Amino acid sequence: MFSHKHFTLTIPPSHPDFHDESNPGRPYDQDEANRLLDEAGYEDVDGDGMREDPDGEELVITFASMSGSEVAEPVANYYIQSWAQVGLNVELYDGRLMEFNAFYDGVGQNGDDDPNIDIYQGAWGVGIDVDPRGLYGRDAIFNFSRYSSDKNDELMAEGVSEDAFDLDYRREVYNEWQEFMVEEVPVFPTLYSAEVVPVNNRVHNYYIGDGTGMYRWDIAVTEEEAPAAD
Repeated sequence: MFSHKHFTLTIPPSHPDFHDESNPGRPYDQDEANRLLDEAGYEDVDGDGMREDPDGEELVITFASMSGSEVAEPVANYYIQSWAQVGLNVELYDGRLMEFNAFYDGVGQNGDDDPNIDIYQGAWGVGIDVDPRGLYGRDAIFNFSRYSSDKNDELMAEGVSEDAFDLDYRREVYNEWQEFMVEEVPVFPTLYSAEVVPVNNRVHNYYIGDGTGMYRWDIAVTEEEAPAAD
């Protein structure tokens, strides 16, 4: 569910053993946003309601967002309006939403970032293993935010260390990492999305996601032929 009131966590509920439900994330706080921008020297110099950069020059932030769904444009416009409420002039890249492949080329899927993109709104999927190095590792190609730090490197390594064969230890590591990401805000997750996977009712022991205790060799069928829908 989309909500502007809450910073969600970098490990989603699809990993129930590692998603830290006790972590409230970071709430939406317009006053704090204004304070941080003021502190950083981004002020409205000419009185037009939009902030200039610390040198007093016009500040225009280019926002890349994908087309493809009925809600893509309303959500992108909502973000732009929310940024305007704290005095940030944000415009869509090329004045419009981007096609899927062009978007991922622009944010660096092939190793080169488009220098004209300042911020982006993307999505990612997760596998069975909670290991987040493929998205947040220092050299990961899908680390589109290009965030890196020594602390992040340390926690990434600890999460796949020999000690992490202990589930409780690994959970502690990833809880600490989720808290660290909330504090650092290299990315700002806003929602979790669900995927519908239809399965015929003759199929048993079929699950998606983590923490089910079921694996592919457990899948069974109860009838030779699939029942036809009514």
